Amino acid sequence: MLSKIKYLTLRLLRDRATIFWTFLFPVLLATFYYFAFNNMMNVEFNTIQVGVEESRRMEELKAIPSFNKEDENYILKYMPYDEIFSEIEEMEVQILTKEDGLKQVEAEEIYGYVDNDGHLFIKKNGVGPSVINSILESIKRSALLGEKYEFNPDLIRNYVEPEKNAFNFVLLHFTSLLGMFSIYSMFNADRFVTTMQANLSELGKRHFISPMKKGQYVFNLLAVSIFVNFVLSNVPLFLLMRYVYKLDFLTNTPMTLFLMFLGNIFGACWGIFLTSIGKFSVNTRSAIMITSSLLFAFFSGMMSFDLKAKLPRFMTYINPVDMISTNIIDINCYGEYGKLGSIVIIILTMSSVLLLTSLVFLRRKRYDSL
Repeated sequence: MLSKIKYLTLRLLRDRATIFWTFLFPVLLATFYYFAFNNMMNVEFNTIQVGVEESRRMEELKAIPSFNKEDENYILKYMPYDEIFSEIEEMEVQILTKEDGLKQVEAEEIYGYVDNDGHLFIKKNGVGPSVINSILESIKRSALLGEKYEFNPDLIRNYVEPEKNAFNFVLLHFTSLLGMFSIYSMFNADRFVTTMQANLSELGKRHFISPMKKGQYVFNLLAVSIFVNFVLSNVPLFLLMRYVYKLDFLTNTPMTLFLMFLGNIFGACWGIFLTSIGKFSVNTRSAIMITSSLLFAFFSGMMSFDLKAKLPRFMTYINPVDMISTNIIDINCYGEYGKLGSIVIIILTMSSVLLLTSLVFLRRKRYDSL
């Protein structure tokens, strides 16, 4: 088995088309994107300016004759709002007296002011004040339930200043690139499956009359297709982006590479499926694979961020490039892993269906004459 894998790998690396699509094209496109968007990558996120009154301490509350720690009103008044807001990185917190805080709200120097009774003061509605209010209400709910408050990044994700929106737009370009090139294992799989079909190649005729088990051979092809594209193409591309082009948002290397590996599994199964279903010529199959990869990337927001936002939500879960690129941003920028499990299940399920269908097509093929 190892000798077969070695032979298949060497055969693939001698193919000029493989060298271009697997090695040169990803580097060229990533380089073009880097120089095109380099100036936009230096923007900084704007934080949400909020003023908070220094919270009361228990000693102060106990001095109040009517203090009752079981009363929910006193529970909320005892909450250390200043400490909680200061622990949220996206918040720029100023500890102010109530008088100074209201003045800054009026002058629109801060989005809102929270006093130590848990009241929020704002001048006008907007995204910033809405986020502050959402966080404040979450703090109160946790306090009344007797739970420790934990900040949820989803409360602040919709806070989109123009600079932040532009930055996310650039991130989506590069993560979509990683997602698109992770499914380029389909080109390797296509070249291999051609050698199994007697009507497509001379080598296919020899394989067809040999005692070779097609199932075992397909899994060898799958392993080599994934190995060559992931190890010799995707990993160098990631290292180029992270350490040469200094895309510092790619902070979680293991999980980013894991998501790209999932893309390779889907890509290889997709390539095997496309090659097994018909009698297309090599050029036609290449055109279909290039078009499909571009469409996956297009609907993931690679060319139009606005289009991605307008698409129905279900399209996210049938587009492997979108699932991979979006989760690379979630994990690296927000530290969120909530969708990872479902993404793994969806991609592996789609890949399994494609692979099993391909095996059925390959096993059923018969030829009147060779």
